[in-house]
Amino acid sequence: MMKVKESPNLSAKSGYKVGYQFDPYRVIFDAPTRTTVKDMLAITKGFESQIGSLLRFAIRDSPALKSQLLHSARKMGAIGPDADVGKFGMRKLIESYSDTPLYTEAIERFLFHQLDEKGMEDFITKINAGEISVILSPKTPHGYAGLDPYRDYLKPPKSDSSVLVAVKRRLMRTNLSLKCLSCDNKRKRKVKLITKHELVCPQCNSRMVALLHPMEIDKEISAKKLTKSASLAKSHGERAALVIAGRGIGPDTAGRILRKQLGDDSDLVKAVIEAEITYARTRRFWD
Repeated sequence: MMKVKESPNLSAKSGYKVGYQFDPYRVIFDAPTRTTVKDMLAITKGFESQIGSLLRFAIRDSPALKSQLLHSARKMGAIGPDADVGKFGMRKLIESYSDTPLYTEAIERFLFHQLDEKGMEDFITKINAGEISVILSPKTPHGYAGLDPYRDYLKPPKSDSSVLVAVKRRLMRTNLSLKCLSCDNKRKRKVKLITKHELVCPQCNSRMVALLHPMEIDKEISAKKLTKSASLAKSHGERAALVIAGRGIGPDTAGRILRKQLGDDSDLVKAVIEAEITYARTRRFWD
């Protein structure tokens, strides 16, 4: 709630538009560099009285009010329940009803459902009384994380030697299924035991042996996918097994990694890590 009220007051003081963003862990003000923490604390000194009226003033132009205004407009019959707001825009709706009971209803509904007026009053009072301290500090991990536009995505781990060793150990211990495309012979081998000799069918001597990750054992695999997997195994041998052992890395992704002709296993493991992260981020669209 602090953000809703501080932003317009900072704007008025600095002469510049002050934006804000927030999440459950932080509130960030996008203010001119000339605005300091002391300015913000000075502004809070004037909040001890009439907090309610200041809140109502602050949220009048808040984007967060739009959904409540639209709800009230439909509830009171100002617009039809199925009306396309995009045709006339929220700005026009705000201008048309800014001084009406409809707008007042939207503000009160917003205050009731989304803001804690009494809690805000206690918070400001405790700041001014010194019961809550505001400390100026260097950037903290919690604060700085809010500035990262990609904070909602999974981050790749640092590719230091310990991480690479751990991931490679996990890949080498993965049990892959080997399926001969000629006679349908099936076997299981850990990646560390897969050699060029193992990639030849012991029953019919065919070299078209597909490599399947444990995640794919119970799934129906297309003939095209099996053929591509077998072709990668035939062309790249043990390196193909290492890549396909990655979680969510099918023949298409494995082919792209192997085509890069990466020099050593460390580079190959780094590429597998990146592909696994991409899969983890996008798997809800595929599963």
